[in-house]
Amino acid sequence: MIVQAAQDPDLVAMARERGAAGINLVGLCCTGNELQMRRGVPMAGNHLIQELILVTGLLDAMVVDYQCIMPSLTDVAKCFHTAVISTADKAKFTGATHISFDPHRGLEIGREIVRRGILAYENRVPGRVQLTGEPVEMMAGFSVEAIVARSAARRSRWSTPSRQARSAARSVSLAATTRRSARTAATSR
Repeated sequence: MIVQAAQDPDLVAMARERGAAGINLVGLCCTGNELQMRRGVPMAGNHLIQELILVTGLLDAMVVDYQCIMPSLTDVAKCFHTAVISTADKAKFTGATHISFDPHRGLEIGREIVRRGILAYENRVPGRVQLTGEPVEMMAGFSVEAIVARSAARRSRWSTPSRQARSAARSVSLAATTRRSARTAATSR
């Protein structure tokens, strides 16, 4: 819902009124990977660099749920203008704003989260913005839907159980090889 809200013309206009060029949504960690695979949202990084992304000074809001959250995240955000927003009722973080996610009001909640990011943008300190390096190409994991579709296509070519087992073994091997290749490509740049 946040992806959809970030494209809302009224919110984009609100961001521009406050001096921003627009709304830039990026993904982080496992949720970021899902957003990239399913919606084309660019990845900002993985679990290990959450704090580093905050210290760029470019992040106006960080939305977290309940897993893979560094304990120091809200403390680091306090040093900058970043609003940390939690959405999972079972994980409320000291120093974060909690907005309980309700699927029946998903888009409304998404808009509120984006609005808070826009308001935080006004507190960005240009002298503290530090962006080092250049973007790099990467290959993310594969969605469950893509794997199931690929497996179904392979199964239809082989009718015997032993061929299906060999096909499944090759699919797992292909996924492992692809992930290893992606990791190698990402670390070699």
